[in-house]
Amino acid sequence: MLGFSVFLNNIDATYMHNMTDAGFSDVFTSLQLPDVTEAHLARLGELCAVNHLRLTVDIHPALFEQFPIEKLQAFGVHQLRLDDGFSISCRLLALFLLV
Repeated sequence: MLGFSVFLNNIDATYMHNMTDAGFSDVFTSLQLPDVTEAHLARLGELCAVNHLRLTVDIHPALFEQFPIEKLQAFGVHQLRLDDGFSISCRLLALFLLV
C-alpha cells in the first residue's frame, strides 16, 4: 500500500491522477481542519472513485454529528483514523459499519 495526503481545502485532481499513475492506491485526509464542508469531502470522494483510490479520514468524536458513518460511507470513505476520545464500543461500531 502506498498512500498520500490531500488537504480538503486544496484538492487537486491532476495531482491525484499523477499519484495514481505513480502507483499510489490510498488517500489520507483530515476532517479536523477549519471550514471543512460536506462538499469538500464529496469532491474528494468522487476523485478517489474515478482514480480507484481508497480513502481514509482522520476524525474526532465531535465531528460525528456533522459526518455520521452513513454519510462517510456515501462519500466513499473506506477507513477511519479515530482520534483520542472515542470509546472502545464506538471504535468497534465504526470498524463493523465501514466493512
